[in-house]
Amino acid sequence: MRLQSSAAPSRRQIVPLLLACVLVALALGASACGGSDKNEVVVYSGREENLIKPILDDFQRDTGIDVRTKYGETEGLTATILEEGDNSRADVFIAQDAGAVSRLAGENRLEPYLSPNVRRIPLRFRARDGSWTGVSGRSRVLIVNTEELPVSQAPTSIFELTDPKWKGKLVGPDITNASFLGWVTAMRIKRGDDFTRRYLEGLKQNKYETLKSNDDAAVAVGRGEFPIGLVNHYYVAIHSKEGAPVAAVYTDQQPGGYGTIINAASAAIVRGADHQKQARRLIDYLLQSDVQRKFASGEMEYPLLPGIPPTKGVRRIEDVRPTDVQLEQLGPKVESTLALIKDVGLG
Repeated sequence: MRLQSSAAPSRRQIVPLLLACVLVALALGASACGGSDKNEVVVYSGREENLIKPILDDFQRDTGIDVRTKYGETEGLTATILEEGDNSRADVFIAQDAGAVSRLAGENRLEPYLSPNVRRIPLRFRARDGSWTGVSGRSRVLIVNTEELPVSQAPTSIFELTDPKWKGKLVGPDITNASFLGWVTAMRIKRGDDFTRRYLEGLKQNKYETLKSNDDAAVAVGRGEFPIGLVNHYYVAIHSKEGAPVAAVYTDQQPGGYGTIINAASAAIVRGADHQKQARRLIDYLLQSDVQRKFASGEMEYPLLPGIPPTKGVRRIEDVRPTDVQLEQLGPKVESTLALIKDVGLG
């Protein structure tokens, strides 16, 4: 049916009509883009869904704030936030390690937040200016299949892994994995690029195998496909609890030794976030005592809030000799670390 048109509006009527249309369009645009009036928070998570979703679900239930989460690799989400710039949809970024958030801080893409909860986290696990904070800790360890290789015969140093005796026997995550990149970056900082290149070339010569993730590497070791893997400590604890014949080896722990890199899953508020209030509530929530205990009991990670012990079967963080590298040093070197690994052809 054809609608009949009314008389054409006068010029005096057109201006108010146009203004009204603009205001309606702006209102619809804000609604469509998830404007700040909505009680929600948009999270970009480099942490695996099975590890962080239960806690985000608890936050949504406890606060009434709707959580919208985009999952992906930490390195890829870091690049996305940089590409999106001032138009990023993310309110909070939860990264697998501290290197990613420290890189974003260096690019001025994060909003500092120094609440009392944040200040309770030891300075070694957060940015001094509050641009990011660690929420849980992890050590980089060797996972050993005890039926294939007794722990007493396993390497005690990561630098033994280039020995020909371990050729074809070592597995780890993809080279873009954030924890792996942090591990290699720490070596560059401590031992230099020339040493690190030779080390990576040694791993390549030893046919170091890469799978998609730390968990895939841990599963492969548990099945006996490889006697040794390079993973975060909690994967060992989780698979051991599930009955796999695996144990963790904390490398280079002798007095004065190189130590093991202790990194932190970290969270930060993205600069220009639409939902600042909700983003701050999420940061504080992740650092509450009961949530820190969940990281310890459910995910077998290190709680970073002082006074909360790890779960049974996990070595206390105080008893691990760390590699002496500040986590904030990792971020600026991550890209060049990945370039070095690719140049060597590892993985």
